[in-house]
Amino acid sequence: MILHTEKLVFIHVPKCGGTSIEYLLTRMPLLAEHSETDDVIFSENPELSKIFPLKNRHGFRSEYEAFLERGPEGSKSPYSYFTLLRDPRKVVTSQFRYRKKMSHLWKHKKNGPVRKIIRRLMYQSFLLYSLQRIWKKMIRRSLFTTHYDRFLPSYEAYLKPSDGISSTPTNVFFLEEVSEDSKRLMNWLKEKNVRAEEFPRKNVTPKTKTGPSIFHRFLVYVLVRKEIKLYEKLRYESLERPVLFTG
Repeated sequence: MILHTEKLVFIHVPKCGGTSIEYLLTRMPLLAEHSETDDVIFSENPELSKIFPLKNRHGFRSEYEAFLERGPEGSKSPYSYFTLLRDPRKVVTSQFRYRKKMSHLWKHKKNGPVRKIIRRLMYQSFLLYSLQRIWKKMIRRSLFTTHYDRFLPSYEAYLKPSDGISSTPTNVFFLEEVSEDSKRLMNWLKEKNVRAEEFPRKNVTPKTKTGPSIFHRFLVYVLVRKEIKLYEKLRYESLERPVLFTG
């Protein structure tokens, strides 16, 4: 997401509170309701391409950089980058609950009736859902870097600059902290000329009885241990101020 007037780029990592930020920055209800898939939203609202040039709400920083104005060679970018991150274990669980809640919106015209039944069953069990996503990623040979599969989003892939090292770091905030006290984030946004008083909680998926057991939590930990290490490192560095991720 790019706001050219404020020279601000928000990197929306899946299931990390990004919908709330998008609503906060635009005040567009259609970005917060999730009553339609993103494909439908962008096709029916072409004006959004100015804010979302990728026509996708989840884009890597390196992808956004291609759409930004560049200053003189060697100078610092006039744009500021920021993102919200979340405990990766909670991301995986939240992704399942979101898919379970929204499964009726995904229409698969090319799928036969048997495959549709299988997909419906997949959203009834966290274990079946996990195994299906793991298998799919292994087949693609891209376990932690696949862009359009939100099950295991790679924080490093989303935040890494296109040149690997950049003089303009990404300011990282954390959903757990912002949900309890959003003062630090709100003050930072005001410095960027964004009017913000409080953090709006949008697209919050309610908890369900169908959730991860102890075995499932262990399975998730094994899968996202790389992301957990990075997340904990960044959290430790951000005790006094938003951490700066440079790749």
